[in-house]
Amino acid sequence: MASNPTDDATKAAPSPSTGVIQRFAGGATLGAFLSIVLMSYGASIDWNWPQVGVVLGLALGFGLLSAVFGKPFVDAAVQALNNLGL
Repeated sequence: MASNPTDDATKAAPSPSTGVIQRFAGGATLGAFLSIVLMSYGASIDWNWPQVGVVLGLALGFGLLSAVFGKPFVDAAVQALNNLGL
């Protein structure tokens, strides 16, 4: 059975904001991971509000920077994490 040409036209294309949201989520995850690894390195984590604030701040900062700058920022952050040698 041949496909109807109108079927292709009715399929929704992904919105441009989807890429920004995905980049933000990826950067926020990377920032949270990085801050938790650095806080837990060498000592157990006894969570208190300042530490939670630092993790959230870094996650939001990384998320915003990766949403604005995209792949070059994520590549630079991953390279910096790789150079830590943890």
